[in-house]
Amino acid sequence: MESYPYPVREYLFQHIVTCRFPGYFYVSQDCHVLEAGGALGHYGLQSCKKGQTITESVCFLHGLLPLNGELVVIPFVQFDVKHFLDLHLLPGKSGDWVLLLDATEMAIQQQRRQSAYYLTQTRTTKSSSYS
Repeated sequence: MESYPYPVREYLFQHIVTCRFPGYFYVSQDCHVLEAGGALGHYGLQSCKKGQTITESVCFLHGLLPLNGELVVIPFVQFDVKHFLDLHLLPGKSGDWVLLLDATEMAIQQQRRQSAYYLTQTRTTKSSSYS
């Protein structure tokens, strides 16, 4: 893995913590929370505690865990009506790590680009049909 100088590492860390609100869970093979931390309150998951079954609070994880050694990344998961997150599932030694990173701004930008493209295509199609 690439090694980054301290100022770059520090900037990346601060940027991710400030803009992406990382929250995490460490989940046993039988789907019980072993550890929880980070910005879980940002996702309304601050009540998910050690010992609890993860799918009780985070229903979209149902069927994704355990990982069986496979890394899984799912971008732009719509978490609620207005929020999106990038879901990173990482295999660990005695369980799996679940990392949540806010992706709302990126999802909104993507939707705007898609809407602009759609409008451009619609206008192009309409103007060529009138010719």
